[in-house]
Amino acid sequence: MPSFTIREVVLDLHRDAVMLDTNVVYAAFSTSDSRHRDCLAFLDLAPQFLLTLPVIVETWGLLVGRDGNWEAGFEFLGWINNPSSGTVVVNHAESMDKIQELARSVHVDCVDATILYLAHEISNQCSYAPGFAIATYDVADFLRSLKSFRFKLRIIDLRSLDEIDLS
Repeated sequence: MPSFTIREVVLDLHRDAVMLDTNVVYAAFSTSDSRHRDCLAFLDLAPQFLLTLPVIVETWGLLVGRDGNWEAGFEFLGWINNPSSGTVVVNHAESMDKIQELARSVHVDCVDATILYLAHEISNQCSYAPGFAIATYDVADFLRSLKSFRFKLRIIDLRSLDEIDLS
């Protein structure tokens, strides 16, 4: 059987980088979303953004699959591929067992479980204090996870711009 190798990737992360939830990315690229302008303004604030593969797939599914907005989908992919956007795609497929267990125990979808897991891992590996930041409009799933796990991360609630430090 032939082998296929994916090289280990080492990412240089800016200390002020932010991981984005789907709702933020979708609103930034959907001109019909009421939060569109606010999200575009937010994307001008941080020097670097991290997107997980599940966030990319979910965002594409909303923009193109649900809304039928191919142009917005291609703008989104162009933004990801533009080095000046500061966007970094993070894939952590080798941790799917841990992400599955997190989703099962906390009852969050796999997109949020991946975001939680990766932000926590980044905080630990990079010795961040306070923890790595996640930007979202829906803090409920992230806060509910605290019943089962202690995460080292921060949540930026874009509804209020409050920052919740879980570290």
